[in-house]
Amino acid sequence: MTKAALYSRLKKTIQSNISGLTFIMVLFCFSSNTYAQTGDADFSGNWVFNQSKSTPGQGNLRMSPGKLVITQSGTNLIVERTSSGPNGDIVSNDKFITDGSECVNTMFGDNTRKSTVKWGSDGRSLLFSHYMKFEIQGEIREMTTAETWKLNEANNTLSVETTFSSPEGEVKSTNVYDKR
Repeated sequence: MTKAALYSRLKKTIQSNISGLTFIMVLFCFSSNTYAQTGDADFSGNWVFNQSKSTPGQGNLRMSPGKLVITQSGTNLIVERTSSGPNGDIVSNDKFITDGSECVNTMFGDNTRKSTVKWGSDGRSLLFSHYMKFEIQGEIREMTTAETWKLNEANNTLSVETTFSSPEGEVKSTNVYDKR
């Protein structure tokens, strides 16, 4: 076999292997991306705060609502939070996309909170990252919050681990909800 023929055959083999490897890499990335966007846990349902299973933040500060109504469809996640206040129930509604895209929700007044949500590597947890900038008495304030939502194996308990950071420091809590 001549050098030219050998070179031509080697070139075709390399091109064939690169094409096959490229196909496998594209297939792997597509499947990983699809899995990461949908996960295998369904957080949908009516959830009620379980104080006995929860660990409040610093100074027993409970920063969680008493009731959650979660609707999950594909990458869309709608969360209705109900908290009891001195003047009755306070209800807020947030919409998220679980593919890591930025979502903006109104918090209090006309203040907005920017959030991203993505699936954890286990496919059963959701990782939230929130950022909010607002003004109090003429002073600009910034807060960040990280949340990890986890379902137990029977899907009847939701654990929300929260780390809240502000200029005053960091507060961590774990709030547990039972499915009703």
